[in-house]
Amino acid sequence: MVAGQEQTHVPNTPVEMAEMLRRASEQKLSVVLRGAGTKLDWGRPPQRIDATLSTRGLYRLIAHQHGDLTATIEAGATLREVNVALSLHGQWLPLDPPFASEATIGGILATNDSGPLRHRYGTPRDLVIGTAVATADGVLAKSGGQVVKNVAGYDLSKLLAGSFGSLAAIVNATFKLSPLPAASRTLSPPRATPKSSVASSAR
Repeated sequence: MVAGQEQTHVPNTPVEMAEMLRRASEQKLSVVLRGAGTKLDWGRPPQRIDATLSTRGLYRLIAHQHGDLTATIEAGATLREVNVALSLHGQWLPLDPPFASEATIGGILATNDSGPLRHRYGTPRDLVIGTAVATADGVLAKSGGQVVKNVAGYDLSKLLAGSFGSLAAIVNATFKLSPLPAASRTLSPPRATPKSSVASSAR
């Protein structure tokens, strides 16, 4: 990383991500974390950008414990890619944020983004049970675990949800999954036009 010119870096491992953050911190560079870029206009805009760190090099489904309904996913994987892989075992991560086919797991969790499905399944904050992060001083840290009943220590994973990357760079996260529904159906009632509404009220 070089001060004075904006650069984009794509680390391929959590260790590379941590090392790049450490070097940026030593050089006092302003860093923006980026997944698919679907939420770059959310939150407070940075006063300056010296470097962009993309999570797209971290795109793997690390573990899928389908018997326990949990999965550990790297931050740069898109929600669509993840759910295609999980569907092979009849499971999914039940989130429906805007631009769901493009949005990355790290970005969804960092912004706690969700859609109407949150009323049934909850938000990313409700579903996350563990995270691994890279901090500004180059340390890789873990919180939580890979089992649903995890009671050891502080639940820092939920603190990261909605932090917009201001606390650390999420490199992977473990989520509770749900079985795929046997069927899905959308009901759309006919819309009444102003003319038909007036005719109905006049009867």
